[in-house]
Amino acid sequence: MTTGWLEHITFDLGGFLAGIFGFVAAIIAVLITLCAERRRAKRELNSLRRALGVEVRLYAANALTAHYYCKSLLTNNESPIHAILIEDRAKLPPSTVYANAVLKIGEFGDCGATLVRFFASIAAAREAAERLRDHPLADNLPSGEIAKAANGLIGIAKMGSDLFPFLKTGTSEDDSDSDGVVKTESAYLQWRFCRENYYPFPHTSA
Repeated sequence: MTTGWLEHITFDLGGFLAGIFGFVAAIIAVLITLCAERRRAKRELNSLRRALGVEVRLYAANALTAHYYCKSLLTNNESPIHAILIEDRAKLPPSTVYANAVLKIGEFGDCGATLVRFFASIAAAREAAERLRDHPLADNLPSGEIAKAANGLIGIAKMGSDLFPFLKTGTSEDDSDSDGVVKTESAYLQWRFCRENYYPFPHTSA
């Protein structure tokens, strides 16, 4: 009688322990899967950050070059200036990387808002450049229109350079960041000093 009772207890204890071990094993498997998913998501975010860093640097460099061009037209007082000349320089192409990063923009932390503004400014500059061909004086644009293009472009370049520290590419491009920031900052300050000679910009605009 006593032996049968002990055997029954032993059998129940074995089943209980087997259930516990199975439950723990399931939890461990879930945790391993979650950790693997987190590592994969982190790798993907880092890759996306590096790709965005490359794209931002390209846009910033192109915007700065286009700004120099527009400013030179103003300072050299060239005439006539056809709208197509400004459109070709100021019409920055649509983004490819950012378009695929929009859903994860919140994961970029402090630079997320600046990223949104940066690419929104690029889209606005592109639309403004396209509208120039319909300008009544498209064959000889007024200096104010060229100044507005130059203003928008240097603003894009400045925002781009502000994003450099947050979007490291892990390549040799990072080594030239300081030089790009210095050039952009210098061009930005010079433009702020002289831009009202060409157009009455509000004091609050970039």
